[in-house]
Amino acid sequence: MERYFQKRNRSLDDDAADTSISRPPLRLKQSHVAATIVPHTTQREIDLDELPYDPADRKRISKYTRNPKKQDEIRRTYLTRGPYRPPPNFYYPYRDIGSDRRRFNPEWFKEYGGWLEYSDKVHKAFCLCYYLFKDCNEGQAGNDAFAIKGWNSWNKKCRLDTHVGKGNVNSFHNVVVKRCDALMNQDQSIQVALDRQTDFTKNQNRIRLNTSIDSVRYLLRQGLAFRGHDESKESKNKGNFRELNEVVRNSIRNAPENCQWICGDIQKEITSYFAKITLKSIIEEIGGDVFSLLIDEASDVSDKEQMTVVLRYLSKRGFIIERLVGVVHVKETSAICLKESLQKLFTDIGLSIQQVRGQCYDGASNMRGEFNGLKSKILQENRSAYYVHCFAHQLQLAIVAVAKKNEDISDFFYMISVLFNVVGGSCKRKDMIKEKHRDDIRKAIGNQTLQRAGDTRWGSHYRTLSSIVKLFPAIVSVLKYVQKEGKNDKKSQARGSANTLSQSLQKKDQDILNAISCNGWNSLLEKVYLFCDEHHIQRENMHEEYVNRHAPRRKTNKTNLQHYKIEVLNSVIDWQLQEFDDRFNEVNSALLRHMAAFNPKDSFAAFNKESLVKLVEFYPDDFDSDKLDDLGHELVTYIDNMRADQRFDSLDGIADLAKLMVETNKHITFPLVFHLLKLVLILPVATASVERRFSAMNIVKKKLRNKMGDQFMSDCLICYVEKDLFSAITNDEVVGLFKKMKFREGKL
Repeated sequence: MERYFQKRNRSLDDDAADTSISRPPLRLKQSHVAATIVPHTTQREIDLDELPYDPADRKRISKYTRNPKKQDEIRRTYLTRGPYRPPPNFYYPYRDIGSDRRRFNPEWFKEYGGWLEYSDKVHKAFCLCYYLFKDCNEGQAGNDAFAIKGWNSWNKKCRLDTHVGKGNVNSFHNVVVKRCDALMNQDQSIQVALDRQTDFTKNQNRIRLNTSIDSVRYLLRQGLAFRGHDESKESKNKGNFRELNEVVRNSIRNAPENCQWICGDIQKEITSYFAKITLKSIIEEIGGDVFSLLIDEASDVSDKEQMTVVLRYLSKRGFIIERLVGVVHVKETSAICLKESLQKLFTDIGLSIQQVRGQCYDGASNMRGEFNGLKSKILQENRSAYYVHCFAHQLQLAIVAVAKKNEDISDFFYMISVLFNVVGGSCKRKDMIKEKHRDDIRKAIGNQTLQRAGDTRWGSHYRTLSSIVKLFPAIVSVLKYVQKEGKNDKKSQARGSANTLSQSLQKKDQDILNAISCNGWNSLLEKVYLFCDEHHIQRENMHEEYVNRHAPRRKTNKTNLQHYKIEVLNSVIDWQLQEFDDRFNEVNSALLRHMAAFNPKDSFAAFNKESLVKLVEFYPDDFDSDKLDDLGHELVTYIDNMRADQRFDSLDGIADLAKLMVETNKHITFPLVFHLLKLVLILPVATASVERRFSAMNIVKKKLRNKMGDQFMSDCLICYVEKDLFSAITNDEVVGLFKKMKFREGKL
């Protein structure tokens, strides 16, 4: 026997052995040193979340570890995920087999649903159960094609039945399927049979676990921290989780030390299960349908770049839904890194780039690049994933771009920033603004305060100018106070600000947004003069010669009217139009024009069949030539039906149209029209929802909680933000995952 089998070297079984026991070093011959594997001295921890999804990327279970318990944890992870499959609308490529062209048939998933999986990287089929227990073959016959190499003989479906071994209950496939079922059902395992616990003990274990689950649920819902700096028994503050458990400590007072379910790892496990179930609800809500992608990135309190991913889709009830699906730490904000992080997140939650029908990002340059940005990389894979820059940011950035081009406007906003630093530089000066003429301020603006302008914050420049206009008397008083009582540097700043402010507010620049709205020069000038009269500021004579304040002695040979109306106002309008043309490209403009044909107001007065047919041309992956012809006929029946139904007479917009179509089952009567309507509704126009998710991140991860892990933070944020789905999760669902994912000493 020893001629055919080499004796096993027990020193290599380091994962299963006790690493605390020291062994003398092995004495090897020099010729054997190069061919000998040096055993590890420490056991490497396996990150179950990092296990590859695609079957082509997996390595054998025995390559991860030799520890049987660790191997079972890996198997449970894969069984919990289920067989890996592309999304429902995935295109399976053809393969030349002899003189025929064949491809994988997705209907096979229904027939062999429990184990069949497909790799979209190598385009081959695999068997999940066979892969998980391939290393436990024990001499039984098996085919490596379904576990390691992959199978792609699409013209021989009978090979699937041969692999299963129909009629042979002892085939290796049927044996490993039974092992998978037994592994996920711990109550039937041999370990449990040898260690029977009474029903009373199991009930006590479940009570303790439910107590921990309830504590985690409360902390997640409120966005509170879990751990304490000192969690010892003598500590006066053990952290929110343990202190909350103290309230119901009767459930853990008599619990064994290894079965209290309160340690930090258990807290993170329970949190991850809550997040997984929440994400599962979101994916089921999408149901393999199309969606749009909203992404933003910012640094957290630990100075880590975090990418927030929100999906926008239409629910089965016809409502527009935006859900957070993850917050991913990115090492750099390059387009390649962002794309890889997004692809990994989609793989983890079972989505595909092919389902994307719209992209919306903020104003960061690494997300706006025409050729090397994230937008372009996604468009290379999916031509229907149209990029729409956040409209709110577009408008704001266009205004800011104009402000930077015009010297007078640029100087004006620089002066505003200096004014903000002087007047709002201390709490005392802020209080003076509120207290000065308190009664008048209350009547006019309530609790108004000065606001700093931000380049990408919607309407921030307008709010800044509005607050200055409304608080002008109080601001002047504070400037006079600083000029008289402040330090020398502040005195000079205040004196310059007061003078510049008086001069600048005589110009039309103080109402730049009104100028952009093209309300007319005369009406704009009347508003400026009215402001000057109210605050005792000398009017500027438009017929006098314009004086350049940077070179006051140099003649300009032009009047104030020529400068402010032609060189400033008209130039601003021209630049503004150019900025809009640059930022709102032809595709976006065409999409918006054609979408308007769906507007249901005034008995669908805007309906235009030709526009909707042209809109379909933007989505070739959703409408082939046959569907395009069918849509043309369906639109004629659709508009006649809508106008004849009184329930559709008083709709305000296309969002209400989608809801009512679902309520009246007309989405089934007109499926192609409803799908086109869905594509219109999910197209994103603003990243406000992503901004709100970042606000939630500042609540969950604070300065005193700056060491929390990236995955833990993402799980906490998903539960905190998506409270409606999170609150619907029952304790039994969490307990079920808790039992499946790992072998537990305390039975439940």
